[in-house]
Amino acid sequence: MSYEVGDRVRIGEELCIIRYIGEIHKWPGFIAYGVEWDNADRGKNSGVLDGKEYFKALVPSAGSFIKETTWFKRVLPGVSFCQAFYGKYMTNYRSDDIYLGSKKVQNFGLGELAIERKSLKILRSVCLDHCDVSTMVCDYSEMLDCFANVSEFDLSYNLLSDFKQICEFLNHLNGLNTLDLSGNYFSKGWDNLESFLFPQVKHLYMSCCHLNLSKLQVILKLFPSIEVLNISQNNFGNFNTTIINFPTTLEELVISGSGLTCIPSNLSQGHIKNLNVSHNHIDTISLVQTETLTHLDISYNAIQSWKELDELNNNFPELSSLRINGNPLFARENDHLAQFYQMIARFNNLTVLNGSLLSNYEREEAIFYFVSQVRKGLMEYDKDTKLWLRLCRVVGSDSETISERKSWFDTHVLHIQAVHEETHVVVNLSVLSCYSVRNLKRMICEKLHLDLTEVKICYMAVPSILSEISQEFCPVSDLNLHNGERIYVRQMIPKPSN
Repeated sequence: MSYEVGDRVRIGEELCIIRYIGEIHKWPGFIAYGVEWDNADRGKNSGVLDGKEYFKALVPSAGSFIKETTWFKRVLPGVSFCQAFYGKYMTNYRSDDIYLGSKKVQNFGLGELAIERKSLKILRSVCLDHCDVSTMVCDYSEMLDCFANVSEFDLSYNLLSDFKQICEFLNHLNGLNTLDLSGNYFSKGWDNLESFLFPQVKHLYMSCCHLNLSKLQVILKLFPSIEVLNISQNNFGNFNTTIINFPTTLEELVISGSGLTCIPSNLSQGHIKNLNVSHNHIDTISLVQTETLTHLDISYNAIQSWKELDELNNNFPELSSLRINGNPLFARENDHLAQFYQMIARFNNLTVLNGSLLSNYEREEAIFYFVSQVRKGLMEYDKDTKLWLRLCRVVGSDSETISERKSWFDTHVLHIQAVHEETHVVVNLSVLSCYSVRNLKRMICEKLHLDLTEVKICYMAVPSILSEISQEFCPVSDLNLHNGERIYVRQMIPKPSN
């Protein structure tokens, strides 16, 4: 099998992109393949050897070179779409084709074939993820009747590289609603796509596809009616250097982990309700305003001041759900509870904060706490804003009721300990009873410097018996914990690799 620059291949369990084919000075007389690994940890360089650049890796140090004699021993050949589909959905299919004269025919018994085809006509969803599909070019004309009722198609994490092949195939799927192409690197096939249009597709997933802004422009023209778009883990950088016209139909957008430095200002013209821009480099909010946004995830960015949080409230007045943990602003302050109260009070309509549900009573108590702290000069806030005037109307005058109210700290704050089972390290925590279990778990992991995905937390539901806390999105109050109780942290044993 021959390969070209831009092809996707699988070597062992790892995916990579061919960036270079030719000789290198290290191996004279031999063909070398320069690749960029999806898993950057496999890389040894960025396409440069001894000062000579053979290719430029998009991700620094994600490249390496493989000698041709080794290449063909290690690379796993891809399959066509037809082979993958028949292999998964037709149990009697065998890939060793047979011929009648010069005509190739599929290797089926006639009875089995009729039964298989009848069952396939009721397919609503086709899932061919991680099947090493490298090309859509095959004779799928005889299987098109199988796709008449298909509304969901998953081709994620394959070896596809030609986007035009995808468009030609989609022309036959008039009932398609959801398409997942994540994890494929489409390095070619972006020209002369003017004749294609897919208004039937409402949900599109293209995370980890090495997209840039010019390719995104093409995608948005091809799919003018999408309502949900996931383009996370693509290196877009500064959106505002290019005019990107998102469809007016778009309601949910995920652009996490894509190198953004700001929220795209183009979103002001749309009707987006749910926006995820987590794990980027966003440090300012002032460039975009919309009254339709209700859910925002801006966690793990570069927000450094309370002023930027106030901009969030001003620019997104209907915001009801917010994730903002993991920003530098909160790393500098040690009082997590004070931060939590501040965030609740600084927003008009929050009902969910960092995954924790907030009741009306909890919002009211947070407002009383926040106003009292500002009036004492312990917190800074612009007293000329409409929100401040509204908060003061809720609370009343300086002396009215504040000192008489039963402190929220006494009734809603739990003082507990987290204990690492192996190292026996103990940390003290103060948490709100309305916190979600996942938020509690995140705080414990930050204190103990552990990976959130590699630990379980347990507690003594009955004396001397540890029970795992598995319902991560229920409130801490459901656990019936008391002050001084302990949460036990257990590191999971990694599964051995095959």
